[in-house]
Amino acid sequence: MGDLEEGFEIPEEWYAGFDRETGKVVTIDDETMRVASDAEDQGLKIEEMDTDSEIIAQMLPLAWAIVSDLKNKRFIELPSKWNFHEYRRMEEFIETLPAGRAQERLWSAISRKGAFRRFKDEAHRLDVIDAWYDFRQTAMRRLLRDWAENHGLALVEKSPEA
Repeated sequence: MGDLEEGFEIPEEWYAGFDRETGKVVTIDDETMRVASDAEDQGLKIEEMDTDSEIIAQMLPLAWAIVSDLKNKRFIELPSKWNFHEYRRMEEFIETLPAGRAQERLWSAISRKGAFRRFKDEAHRLDVIDAWYDFRQTAMRRLLRDWAENHGLALVEKSPEA
């Protein structure tokens, strides 16, 4: 679960997926994925690909495996932040608060431009930010558990020492 959470939190532009062969979460930056995808579109083999970046060169075999694996389903893309609907999660969190000042101020914060920043700022001022982060993590874990179940994957919680 911890590996899925880390993969979920990477930048939106990156690829995050689960490798059924190794049982690990893999993440690849968008530039490396673009290079691999462009090479596949051009019909190049991985040996024919050239890059100036040592980092891209190191990650290219994995990126190549991902872009060329669409039919085999070795790699399963993790759900993205778009699947999470963070704005909806903020609404759900506000609904869990007792009616009153905190609820009113948070509803107001998300009703204007800059909703995410305003929400967090107001949650800090109201001293409910820790409750928000706990709520968000629970919702994220629920999304990841459902995703894993839908793909026939069993999740294991690692102990902190592992």
